[in-house]
Amino acid sequence: MKNLFRQFLKIKHFFHKKVSVMREDWDVLIILDALRYDIASINKEAISFNFNISKKISKGSSSPDFITKNFKENYFNTIVIASNPYVHKLKPKNFFLIVNAWDENWDESKGTVLPEDMHSLYLKYKSKYPNKRFIVWYMQ
Repeated sequence: MKNLFRQFLKIKHFFHKKVSVMREDWDVLIILDALRYDIASINKEAISFNFNISKKISKGSSSPDFITKNFKENYFNTIVIASNPYVHKLKPKNFFLIVNAWDENWDESKGTVLPEDMHSLYLKYKSKYPNKRFIVWYMQ
């Protein structure tokens, strides 16, 4: 039954119009890896959002898929700060800079890079490169 449900989700995802994230209009793209839109939109107060969120269906439903399907061109105006190890593993070479946040900021007790460390890295690189676009990829 579990496999049947997974197949259903893949088929459903296939037929939706998918957004090419790099062609969208943004200065900072915040990826909250594995945070479902339906949960985030219901519990905004619990998650402490102070901005609007909108539902978009991206190309790729897993990290490797997302990276290979969305980052095909050159984006030398963009810096990626990622706590997702797949970014390093797949090594997209078409960005101005990729910062592997987990290299120096991994929290062993939590098993992730903490949000405050991600935010500090963003502020550090934003002050260094104020005219770049940023992808800040958080993990839960």
